[in-house]
Amino acid sequence: EAHFDSKFFAQFDLVFSAVDNILARNIINSRCILTDRPLFECGLSGYEGQVYLIQKGVSKCFQCDPPKASQSVPLCSVRMIPRTTTHCVLWAESLLERAKQNPEDFDIQGVHHEVVDHSSQKVGMVNFSPLDSLWQ
Repeated sequence: EAHFDSKFFAQFDLVFSAVDNILARNIINSRCILTDRPLFECGLSGYEGQVYLIQKGVSKCFQCDPPKASQSVPLCSVRMIPRTTTHCVLWAESLLERAKQNPEDFDIQGVHHEVVDHSSQKVGMVNFSPLDSLWQ
C-alpha cells in the first residue's frame, strides 16, 4: 500500500480499476479522491458487470455508494480461488451434486486427485501442509 500512495496516483490524468476485492477498491477510491483523479471503476460477478465513473465533486465515491452484495458466489471463485470456508463448502456441494446426477460416471479417485492437487497448490501459496492423510 505504501508504494501506491497519493504521489503515485497524482502522476496520472485518470485511473481505471478492475481489482478483485473491496479493500483494494477502497484504497484506489481514496487515493483518487485525495488526488482529484477521475476513477473508472469496473467490476463483474459471473456474467454481469458494471463500469462507472467516480469523480470528486461530480459523483459519489465507492465507499459512499458501494454496489449491492451479490447473493451468489461466482463459480470461478469457488473452483479456482476458494478464499473462504463458504467457497470450499460450495465446491464440495457441487462435487456431491455431480455424483448424484451421474453416479455411474462419477470418478471418486479423480475427484480425490482434483481436490488434493488443487488444495495442495493453494495451501502451498501460504506455506501450509496439505491434509492428504484425511483421504486415506
